[in-house]
Amino acid sequence: MKIDNTWKNVAGVQPKVKAGKGKASDTGTSRSGVQDNVDLTTQASLMRSLESTLADLPDTDIGKVEEVRQAIAEGRFRVDEEVVAEKLVENTMENLHHASKHA
Repeated sequence: MKIDNTWKNVAGVQPKVKAGKGKASDTGTSRSGVQDNVDLTTQASLMRSLESTLADLPDTDIGKVEEVRQAIAEGRFRVDEEVVAEKLVENTMENLHHASKHA
């Protein structure tokens, strides 16, 4: 099967030209003269910094785990079923709301 350049036959349509990867001097200018620029905003830089900071935080609060462990061992740990049920419903509603936005 021969592949030919059919883009020449369509007026105003030009194939995309991939720029070289990893070149510091690459200006993003394609053969058609179109230039692409990417500007990171202050907010984007802040988000990247926050993501890095959050990634470094521990997943578990060891102090809280030990406190609960001690309360269970001493028989002081009580579960409030109503609070647990309310939080489950809230969490489920949030998840359904989030899922419906992205559906």
